[in-house]
Amino acid sequence: ENAIIESEVYIGPYTSVGRGTIMKKGEIENSIIMEDCVIDINTKIIDSVIGAGSEIITNQKGPKGHKLIVGENSKIIL
Repeated sequence: ENAIIESEVYIGPYTSVGRGTIMKKGEIENSIIMEDCVIDINTKIIDSVIGAGSEIITNQKGPKGHKLIVGENSKIIL
């Protein structure tokens, strides 16, 4: 609800995206993204839980995927 999913985003199976989340770029599968997060990545997030208010961005090309458990209001640069 009220999430923004832009065109360069792939949301795979078994994934939940919280309200108010903005997904600008990237892939995510088998994961839970809580509310009010920002995801802007050049990679894939799998089997992960992202806490409310977190921001995950990449500034370079990295590995093919990441498994993450991220607490609320965190900022991660991959």
